[in-house]
Amino acid sequence: MGMNNGELRDAGGRLSAWQILAVAASLALITAFGELALLAALKFVLHRRLHLGPSVVWMTPIALLVIFAVPALLFVVASRFWRRLAEPDVVVSSLVFLMMLNWILVERIISIWALLILSVGVAIQAGRLARAHRQSFQRLLHIATPALLALVIVATVAVEGGLALGRSRTEHRLPPARDGAPNVLFIILDTVRARTLSLYGYERETTPNLERLAVRGVVFDRATSPGTWTVPSHGSMFTGKWPFQIGSWWSSPERLPPGTTLAGFMAEHGYRTAGFIGNWYHIGKESGLGSGFGYYDDLGRSPAQIARGSAMIRWLSQRRTVRRIIGLYETLGRRRAPDVSRSFLAWVDNGSERPWFAFLNYFDAHSPFLPPPPFDAQFGTSVSYREPVVIEELNMEVDPTPEVVQAELDAYDGGMAYLDAEIGLLFDALDARGELENTIVIIGSDHGEELGEHGRWGHAYSTYAEIVHVPLLVLAPNAPASVRIATPVSLRNIPATIADMARLDGSPFPGISLATHWRAIDGGPVVTDTALSVFGKYRSLYDEQYHYLTGVFDDREHLFDHRIDPLDLNDLAQAPEAASILERFRRDVAAVAPASNRTTDVGTPAIR
Repeated sequence: MGMNNGELRDAGGRLSAWQILAVAASLALITAFGELALLAALKFVLHRRLHLGPSVVWMTPIALLVIFAVPALLFVVASRFWRRLAEPDVVVSSLVFLMMLNWILVERIISIWALLILSVGVAIQAGRLARAHRQSFQRLLHIATPALLALVIVATVAVEGGLALGRSRTEHRLPPARDGAPNVLFIILDTVRARTLSLYGYERETTPNLERLAVRGVVFDRATSPGTWTVPSHGSMFTGKWPFQIGSWWSSPERLPPGTTLAGFMAEHGYRTAGFIGNWYHIGKESGLGSGFGYYDDLGRSPAQIARGSAMIRWLSQRRTVRRIIGLYETLGRRRAPDVSRSFLAWVDNGSERPWFAFLNYFDAHSPFLPPPPFDAQFGTSVSYREPVVIEELNMEVDPTPEVVQAELDAYDGGMAYLDAEIGLLFDALDARGELENTIVIIGSDHGEELGEHGRWGHAYSTYAEIVHVPLLVLAPNAPASVRIATPVSLRNIPATIADMARLDGSPFPGISLATHWRAIDGGPVVTDTALSVFGKYRSLYDEQYHYLTGVFDDREHLFDHRIDPLDLNDLAQAPEAASILERFRRDVAAVAPASNRTTDVGTPAIR
């Protein structure tokens, strides 16, 4: 990509095809390093969450090289018919405008129109300088292109090599594990509610593979999520604490000390630990939820993630107008179940003889609901390429038509069926490897989803059953098969359960082991769980008969008999005989979650 002996192609000063490509490559790399510098300032100075991992040091240059190559090739072809397009000022002005566009979109602080005007001015001036100082411009490009490429290579080797070395050192420093210690596989099906799983009696066959697995283990019929959206629920499930006890704020979540997390505890007992994340936006490394893991694969390295290295691509991918034009409504860089499973299985296959603890987060049932074929049409007309409903707009007092409601439900169910099929493939692969013979498996969800029930869409903003009632399965060599537990339980007990079932000493986790519920069937002591869910001032608490809610949009109390009304349709709170029941629930909630803590568990979540 260097100059042809440092000379212009002809006396007119026009650039050759290779020179145009060299200009594009140099300016692409300059743009990349400028963008990386801006991102570094946002992350390390302003402490912004960028949702971009360390590999952005090579993803951004690759993305911008591809982006800049497009207009460069157009100039090469078009200049054969209009020679003016090969002039340095035209080429440079156009590409500098593209460079400025990327930079201004890293962090918009003023009007986009003002920034565009500024970019045009800078681009025009750059073109004039290139034309006025042609020879100096050529020499600069001759040096800059290879130098910048070399710098990208060095940065890539340094970052990727450092990450690999860090993982190797972490595993090398692990203490010995207990002989015969079981593996532990903890799976969260993000945004999966119990009410639309055939495992829980739903009329549509959405989960045949979960039903197949349930025959081998224990199903909890009334499991509840500790929170109503992703971050606080995961924080609770990783520590055994309630969300208001760990400060799971959206804007700046508290970093969890490794010694207090499930992953850190498992590492202290000699386990290899890894997380494989579908929902990188909410529980990526920047959330602090990767604390304690030896390896945390949150973003992956797909072409879509490489494309996200460009600020312009990130910005365009969020514009609904652009999505309509190209007919693509999927979230850019979304990690589908096969990606998560492949990464996990490769990690298992390439591991040592140590026992392992793996956390898998699957994101396929989360909005936008766009299941792939044939699942897009499994429960209705094909929905894969429609424009999905925007959840936030549906919550702004928009009254969707019955057709829209049904399409979203069909799509959600199709996404669940797709995810269930992928779970089946994962367990078939683990069975074929013989990995399940000595593995504790826990499958649950962080929260559910409202699809028009109680007049709401999405999640986080209520504690009705469709949000807090979630699936929970446990399979293990020391657990019974084909057992269902009716007692309400909380998923915040997962750390205590794993420590108990794996027979690991020194558990720091509050809560009770879920194993006590099936041990009670064989004559063990009966234990009552605290099936509490929280969101800001909102509370949900289940007992053996009732579901109690507070602060659902109207700051009133609500009471439902979940034995005969599992969907929270018939509110009993105003009945005279409910007074003593409500008073008991008030005391029970206050004993766990004092009013002084009611606003410390959540900031302002983005429903994505």
